[in-house]
Amino acid sequence: MLVRGVGDMGSTVALMLLRAGYHVLLHDRAKPAYARRTVAFTDALFEGTATVDGVTANRARGLNDVPHMLECGRAVPVCDHAIDEARCDGSARRRHRRAYAKAQ
Repeated sequence: MLVRGVGDMGSTVALMLLRAGYHVLLHDRAKPAYARRTVAFTDALFEGTATVDGVTANRARGLNDVPHMLECGRAVPVCDHAIDEARCDGSARRRHRRAYAKAQ
């Protein structure tokens, strides 16, 4: 599941989906302006990792890291890469579709 926004609301939705058994990818723009960083996965974009309510999120270095991170399941992947642009490339779209299908 793709959750847009790593602030407190997006992080809460991600935690609920994760606990319901879904694989979750958090996405936001680079350097989002969220004031409540201690209760959200926002620090994963700034520091590389963040833990909220016992769940860890790690920043994906690139879109190619996301499928592996989803499959691994040790941490919620967080990225600020242009996901919409990646969908424009047919091969990237097919590759990510297969990875998300495996993860589901």
